[in-house]
Amino acid sequence: MGDRRILRKVVCIILIGGVFVLSFFGCGGQKYKVDYQGEKDSFENAKDSYRAGAAVKIYYKYIYIATDTDYTFYLDSERLNPSYDDKKGFVISFKMPDHNVKLTVEHHNSMIVEPDITDAPEKRFEKEAKLSFHSFDGGGPEYSVKIDDPSIVSCASRRDYGKKNHEVIEGAAYNVIFTLKGLKAGSTEMTVFAHSPIMEDEEYKYRIEVNDELMVSVQELPTENETTAVEEPEPET
Repeated sequence: MGDRRILRKVVCIILIGGVFVLSFFGCGGQKYKVDYQGEKDSFENAKDSYRAGAAVKIYYKYIYIATDTDYTFYLDSERLNPSYDDKKGFVISFKMPDHNVKLTVEHHNSMIVEPDITDAPEKRFEKEAKLSFHSFDGGGPEYSVKIDDPSIVSCASRRDYGKKNHEVIEGAAYNVIFTLKGLKAGSTEMTVFAHSPIMEDEEYKYRIEVNDELMVSVQELPTENETTAVEEPEPET
């Protein structure tokens, strides 16, 4: 009987110690904070902190998404590539690292003909750099690209109407998005041509840099979309 009492005491001590350890340290490691940069209310299922290694899945609410605005999401300096849910909005997924992070949302009005460079104003290298241009069905600009050295960077294009099951009608607005991926380290220039049957043709120039990790940076260069005739001086008499 004495041995059983001792064994029970040992088991109780182990259980009490286990409860204390779990309550103090948690079940799955240390938690780290997410700073939503003042936009936590814009996200569904957003928590203040997550355990390291946790699979985080939150939604940028549909009610906050405007059809004339482009959205870019960053976890610290890494750009995220969210999917889209017609009922919930942008689906943000990432694995929680073992440190505090900042989740940043950048907004840009896309209802302009001028190009929108999704890179930040400072030089930023990304796995995929994107350029977005506005157009519309029935006379809006059509865009084409010329890369001086296509061995450095590749370019793919797509139309984005803001929703999957869009109706093609006269005047329907959309964005033409060019996605640039690095092929080898180096720099080159790229020209985007805009042609419309009802608007003046224009062109936009960019300097593309690819680093050793094949990350891409885009810098807009000045262009002269309008030419001015230079008058020759009259000969002296």
